[in-house]
Amino acid sequence: MGRFWILAGAAVAVVLAAVVPKTAWAQAEKRVALVIGNATYKEAPLKNPVNDARAMAARLRQLNFDVIARENATRQEMASAVAEFAHKLGPDSAAVIYYAGHGIQARGRNFLIPIDATLESETDLRFQAVDIGSLTDELEQAQSRVSFVILDACRNNPFERRMRGGPRGLAAVDAARGSLIAYATAPGSVAADGAGDNGVYTAALLKALNEPGLKAEEVFKRVRIEVTQETKNQQTPWESSSLTGDFVFNITVNVAPTVVAPAASVPAAPSDREALFWQSAQSSNRAEEYEEYLKQFPQGMFAGLARSRIAAAQQAAQLAAKPQQQAALPPPQEAAAKGPAVEERDAMFVAVRTATLREGPDAGAKSVGTLAVDETVAVTGKVKDKNWLRVAQAGRTAYVFGDTLKEIDPSELRAWTALKKDDKAGLEEFAKAYPKGHFAGRARQQLAMLGAPKAAAPGASGSQPPVHQCDRLAANPYIYPLPGVKGVPLETLDPSSAVQACEAALRQSPDEPRFAYQLARALTKDKQYAKAIALFRGAVERGHLGGTTSIALMYMRGEGVPKDEAEAVRLFRQAADKNFAPGQYGVGLAYYNGFGVAKDETEAVKWFRLAARQSYPPAMNMLGLAYMNGRGVAKDEPEAVKLFRPAAEQGLASAELNLGRAYGAGRGVAKDEAEALKWIRRSAEQNNSGGQWSLGRGYRYGLGGLARDDAEAVRWFRAAVAQGLGAAEYDLAEMHAGGLGGLAKDDAEAVRLTRSAADKNVPIAQSAMGTRHTNGNGVAQDNIEAQKWLMLAQRSYGPGDQFERVKKAAQDLAAKMTPAQMTEATRRADQWKSKAVITF
Repeated sequence: MGRFWILAGAAVAVVLAAVVPKTAWAQAEKRVALVIGNATYKEAPLKNPVNDARAMAARLRQLNFDVIARENATRQEMASAVAEFAHKLGPDSAAVIYYAGHGIQARGRNFLIPIDATLESETDLRFQAVDIGSLTDELEQAQSRVSFVILDACRNNPFERRMRGGPRGLAAVDAARGSLIAYATAPGSVAADGAGDNGVYTAALLKALNEPGLKAEEVFKRVRIEVTQETKNQQTPWESSSLTGDFVFNITVNVAPTVVAPAASVPAAPSDREALFWQSAQSSNRAEEYEEYLKQFPQGMFAGLARSRIAAAQQAAQLAAKPQQQAALPPPQEAAAKGPAVEERDAMFVAVRTATLREGPDAGAKSVGTLAVDETVAVTGKVKDKNWLRVAQAGRTAYVFGDTLKEIDPSELRAWTALKKDDKAGLEEFAKAYPKGHFAGRARQQLAMLGAPKAAAPGASGSQPPVHQCDRLAANPYIYPLPGVKGVPLETLDPSSAVQACEAALRQSPDEPRFAYQLARALTKDKQYAKAIALFRGAVERGHLGGTTSIALMYMRGEGVPKDEAEAVRLFRQAADKNFAPGQYGVGLAYYNGFGVAKDETEAVKWFRLAARQSYPPAMNMLGLAYMNGRGVAKDEPEAVKLFRPAAEQGLASAELNLGRAYGAGRGVAKDEAEALKWIRRSAEQNNSGGQWSLGRGYRYGLGGLARDDAEAVRWFRAAVAQGLGAAEYDLAEMHAGGLGGLAKDDAEAVRLTRSAADKNVPIAQSAMGTRHTNGNGVAQDNIEAQKWLMLAQRSYGPGDQFERVKKAAQDLAAKMTPAQMTEATRRADQWKSKAVITF
């Protein structure tokens, strides 16, 4: 194994920006930053990274960057932060990744070290560190046009007791076209850690970024001069540049950028008169001043920004004129006169879920009202280093947790508020102008109510048929909503009546894709897969994306078509590329489980988040599970509950189950067995197999305040087994083995159910099969087969007593086996494929 060299890095930053620098006219450019500061390492903790990161985050916010900040992050937390950051990037983004902490050089590549890394060899880097090259790849995929990579490194080596030394410092990397790589010192050298609150290089960079109007090259030149002087020539910053245009971090109206793009596409710099007029308007921040600016300079450099601020003022006035629709917000408490440190903002946001308004930026602060979903509010500031926003309505102030709101394009808000609900042409134009806007779904829903051609599904032709019995019996409750139609989850869909109604609807309207899709749903529940897939394909031909994702799921399961996970993923992506939430969710499921793609839980979370932003309940539920278990994202049980609840309230049975389990275990919410039982029973009564199994265990063991009742337990276990749930098969097997709940003692049925559960990757059933084959209990004695099942059980179990028990059994059995037998057992385990039912 080759040697690798470690650098104790103080800071690493990656900066992306547009070729044309952002000035006030360049509204299309979005500035995004990811800031991570790692200091609390078990070996050689660092002094300055968190201070550096906080200072850089504050400075970047001052420079109009939307900052995602993390401190003392694990690898999982870093990966999650990178994924969140990547979602915000776009072709016109200016973005920054700033990392402060330890860094490593190995084989010419540079790595960032999370606080939970325990590196013993170069191989560990792939699994425990973050490759800077992978970050720059993400940035290139975003198609931003210019990038800055800044590496600030300090002296100490936390792993020198175990690793032989090599070249110090980070590896030199050539700058790609349109980028600049800046090192705190020459590659292969080390940098000073700094005696103050910040590292020498970062302190100089912060100072340079505070200077208005400096082009990027001038910023780094000033940093180089100051660091060289400060360290008495012991440290000389160095850059590698392939920039093709100018970028200004701290913009003033006096900066006239040089651009490579054609002159016709770039607005001219403002005249002195216009600049002074604009400065005057900004100082007053009154709508009439901005209107006067537009009269004087209708095509001026700041015209777009002026119109946005006028729209914001008009929206605030509208909100003030409708107090009965707004939450009553008391004025801020005088006792909190000093208040939190707030960065001033001037933007309109919209509630993406019910938002609690509080007196202060803290979940424990007194609630003073709520914002309903889709309600708009003026955001006047962001609390520094916290994800809380200060909001104002009708002259009153409160604080809202940031994740409950999202910023809205003022032009979209203006267009939406101007629309009349019966303006079909206007709604169609709005949907075309803002296809991914916040109110796009509302526009499509309103079009459906008006009988618009595009209401049923994208690409549907002809007039929308009125609501039919087919809709009431078979409509998907989560896509393409119809007025007055609740929809039916597949678990509770009655195929006999639904097939009959939808066949009649399709005879009346043979070209209507929604009827073809709904009939196919009913046929799927009835396991008439060949007919279903033909109808799904017909719906797809008429633009119904629900047909695309349904066919994808059939390929995933091998229902009606040969099983083909790669084709399933291709179809999910096809729908996802059209911003269809079920498609995004399907891609996420593939990554989460490793179906058709390499398993990647961080990538899965990215796709779940995209679909959840469209309020798609299955995606909110899966994102909640990711947060609950810390898979692909930092573990956050309260956030998981926040995601489960709206999905459960929309009737998603799996979310009802997860919310019930959260209450039962007191995870993310106060423990409440009555509330737990309420949600689990709702899930079970909706024919959710997990809910049925959980309710059965409640009756078997007397959980959640239920009286023990083996007969009732058997009833619910059987209901879950009918849907193929492996966990319920194992419990029912135990009931058969013991002759419990009115069942006759039946060892053969117990073995059959246990094997079926083991085939579905239920670890306790796999362990049981290993024990049975070891002892010849109900099956042939077979050490190879026994070892296979014990190996699979170890792979399924997480760390804990059960894992250790199975591991010990496998070791004891291995001592009785030949090497050839162990090889065969391993081969069988590696070739084993789960038969678990894939849910969607």
